[in-house]
Amino acid sequence: MKSLNILALILFLGGTQLCVAQGKITDFKSVIQEAEYGGVEVVIKPLAFDPSQKDYKSYKHKYGVRICYTVKGNKKAARQDMSFKIHNTGEFSYRLAYGSSYKPSDVNITDIQYFNMEDTPKSQWPRKEDCF
Repeated sequence: MKSLNILALILFLGGTQLCVAQGKITDFKSVIQEAEYGGVEVVIKPLAFDPSQKDYKSYKHKYGVRICYTVKGNKKAARQDMSFKIHNTGEFSYRLAYGSSYKPSDVNITDIQYFNMEDTPKSQWPRKEDCF
């Protein structure tokens, strides 16, 4: 049983590194779901790669996301660096609503914008204020 768990871990880690080794990430997909301990989260995973460009060396300030969303009609916004989580787990999750009383139907993403934090000047990154 222990050797089976080790094999599963090796396959998982190999798959995560394969995701990054394919080249620079050029697009992502997102899914809203119930969070493990209650609330609602968005899970973002790489969707498309440019194999002609190597992925960046740094684990921060590469892949950014700005999320405009509502929780039961209240407008909210977030801007996050996804790089570390994308490189280490193959996905990025962000909690949109806390508490077991919230369900995915209570949350609506009105706009989601992915941006390259390394190639785009900081003055041109999408602003949270533009969500409102």
